[in-house]
Amino acid sequence: MRIAYVVGTFPCLSETFIVREMAALERKGHELTILALRRPRAGPVHADAAPFLERVRCRSRHGLLRTLPRHARCFARSPGPYLRALASVLARLPFAPVRAARKLSAFCAAVEFVQHAREQNVEHVHAHFLFVPAEVARWLGRLLDVPFSVSAHAWDLYARDPRAYAGAARTAAFLAACTARGRDALRAAFPEIPPERVVLIRHGLEPVRFRTGDAAGNLVLAAGRIVEKKGFVDLVDACALLRDRRVSFRCVIAGDGAQRGALADRIRGARLSAHVTLTGALSQKELAGLFRQAALFVAPSVTARDGDRDGLPNVILEAMAAGLPVIATDACAAGEAVADGQEGFLVPAGQAQPLADSVEALLANAGLRAAMGRRGRARIEREFDMDRNIEPLIRQFDACRRVGDR
Repeated sequence: MRIAYVVGTFPCLSETFIVREMAALERKGHELTILALRRPRAGPVHADAAPFLERVRCRSRHGLLRTLPRHARCFARSPGPYLRALASVLARLPFAPVRAARKLSAFCAAVEFVQHAREQNVEHVHAHFLFVPAEVARWLGRLLDVPFSVSAHAWDLYARDPRAYAGAARTAAFLAACTARGRDALRAAFPEIPPERVVLIRHGLEPVRFRTGDAAGNLVLAAGRIVEKKGFVDLVDACALLRDRRVSFRCVIAGDGAQRGALADRIRGARLSAHVTLTGALSQKELAGLFRQAALFVAPSVTARDGDRDGLPNVILEAMAAGLPVIATDACAAGEAVADGQEGFLVPAGQAQPLADSVEALLANAGLRAAMGRRGRARIEREFDMDRNIEPLIRQFDACRRVGDR
């Protein structure tokens, strides 16, 4: 099947799960084209994204006047679908001008992409995030007369009102969530959608690509975007407690983000510069090297003030594949991969002391670390193998094609 993927930015350093999904689909014989709404900022690019870079079509930055010829061509090719879609967008303009303007922008993006999608013989459109990409996919599917679907994750479910995109949700062939918690949130937001159209499709990875280390040192590793929901402030506070207890450790927080400067100030203010290091953004290869050096991994997620929270951070799965025990909080869906006391520890969110206690317990017990790491690796192989987890998504795509062939 030829599938168009609509994404916000490609490549995006924090969205390795999209690249892995696309690579797995291609290994299964599907052909993809990538439609990106924004160009990426300068910075590291994961090697796995490289094979797709030449196939990315980014939305232009031209204004409406310079893109009018594309609208004219789209109208000439499909006057009925074009006018019906445009009328649907404009109908809301007098009642909700801001929302209508956003939908009009999404419609214009779809018009920009439609000719390229036709040239690629696209048979299905799939969007990541129930946000603007979903709206673009909705209109693109209409203009192409093919089904579209949406994968929702966390930010779009918790920090935004998903019902702002109810039109896309209700008309999608299916909605996918990557966690059971996310699936339940979708079903609660859209009780009118039949439950069988709201499906759980877990992310995955290739376990063979992650080599385990001996976890013999005292490196405490964390990674992710440095934003409020990641809870790195609590990890820094936990490190201050560990220092005061005279625990031997060093902590590395890999990643970049809007709060990196504030976090660096907190580290300096707590006189932790000898213990805690911020690396900035890292490629997947660089992060894999840290996994092999680390004794354990910490994901101190919290619920941000705007409601944003993690789903199941993919870096947790990566750490488990690398044989590391994981300490995570109850603010995210980590419990869908980490059972407390088995693959690691689950602690209350927003509290430094439970984090410090768990880190201290694992650093003091190499045997426990190794046992938890082995169980984590086994769970990844059993439940989060990418080539296995891609099959439910392929079945959904195939079902859409069978319906369209009737």
